[in-house]
Amino acid sequence: MAAGESVGPSALDIINNLLTHLRTSVSTTSEITPEESQYQEALINALGEFANHHPDYQKIEIMLFIMNTVPDLSKKSKGDQMLQNILLKSLLKVGTQYSTVSFEKAFPASFLQPLLKMARAPHNPTRMVVMQILQALLDRHQNEQVLSSVSVKPYPALSQEPPSRSDIIFTHKYGANIMQALIDSMALSDRVDALTSSFNTAALLIVEMSCNETVQEFLLFILGIQQVACTVDTLGNVHKCSLHAISIGLLVLISRVSGINNLLEYAQK
Repeated sequence: MAAGESVGPSALDIINNLLTHLRTSVSTTSEITPEESQYQEALINALGEFANHHPDYQKIEIMLFIMNTVPDLSKKSKGDQMLQNILLKSLLKVGTQYSTVSFEKAFPASFLQPLLKMARAPHNPTRMVVMQILQALLDRHQNEQVLSSVSVKPYPALSQEPPSRSDIIFTHKYGANIMQALIDSMALSDRVDALTSSFNTAALLIVEMSCNETVQEFLLFILGIQQVACTVDTLGNVHKCSLHAISIGLLVLISRVSGINNLLEYAQK
């Protein structure tokens, strides 16, 4: 395929065939057997291997193509939830092979908006995969493992550089939508793994996009998390405490990466 071309019909046909096999695999069983799981994993790996031979700008087209096949949240049957999960895993396989340079290019609106909707899915495993997709595309400096746990301690291995003008514009345009999706996701489950994954995504967002021009938006994000913890009566005490812990961890992180000493002093009190 020549450079500059979009993903051609033949390539999308191959991807569609792989996705069709995945959909068929999910629709023919109510419980995933080890053999079926192995088969699905092989299909996902094949899709990832195929996508890996395309340049990054075409990987975005492939991810958008997959995203458009994911059943929306109005589909609530167990089969639909299984299909959402397996198709998003396919998308993740492609996303982990994409090298993000510009967030504007990595997250076109036609891809970002449906992805953020899936971050609010009632099915916990589906939300977890969405978080992994966001992490894969946000993490330009290999900080995902560094930020894998909620903490107020310094992250000595943290790697960062100031966001570009394009990234700042992207944050002003879409940051609030991304952060609201994260807040909504955090409110849906008190499971430690789910909340930790949401923290990881939020922390990567802060490290990659935080600067003097965007710090206010991230502070409003933290206030939003705290507001949920303080005002949503249906949340249990453990859930509320976890949200407060995430808020504190993110506040300390913002103060460190932004270099605002007064904010760091306040966060450490």
